Parts: sequence; C-alpha cells; structure tokens
Amino acid sequence: MDLSNFEQLEARIYKLIEQNTSLKKQNRILHEKLYQKDQDIHKLNDNIGKFNQERTLAYTKVVDLIEKIEDIVVYD
Repeated sequence: MDLSNFEQLEARIYKLIEQNTSLKKQNRILHEKLYQKDQDIHKLNDNIGKFNQERTLAYTKVVDLIEKIEDIVVYD
C-alpha cells in the first residue's frame, strides 16, 4: 500500500475530528441559547398571569363603580 493513501486517510480523519469538535461546540451553544429562551418564556408566562390578574381586578373595580353610580338617584 502506498504511503500517500495513509496520509490522505489521516488528513480526512483529522478533518472529521475538527468537524465533530466544531459541531459539538455549536450544539452546546445552541443548547445554552435554548435554555435561555425557555427561561424567557417562563418569565413572560408569569408576567401574562400577573397582567391577567390585574386586568380582572381592574374590571371588577370598574363594574363595582358602575353599579354604585347606577344606584345613585338623580333628582331633577
């Protein structure tokens, strides 16, 4: 067997190792970004829940005020 064949094989193996290492690094970075996005989603969902509670409270207060105003007898 020719020595150049081994050198070509070695070069291809090193290239595959480099690609594998690069892909693993990219994968790790993407997993970190995904984790951060999941955390952002949880925070936003919490905020939505708080806003819904505030909206319900405001609605209830407005309805109560309207009922009180309707109960007032206006004399001409």
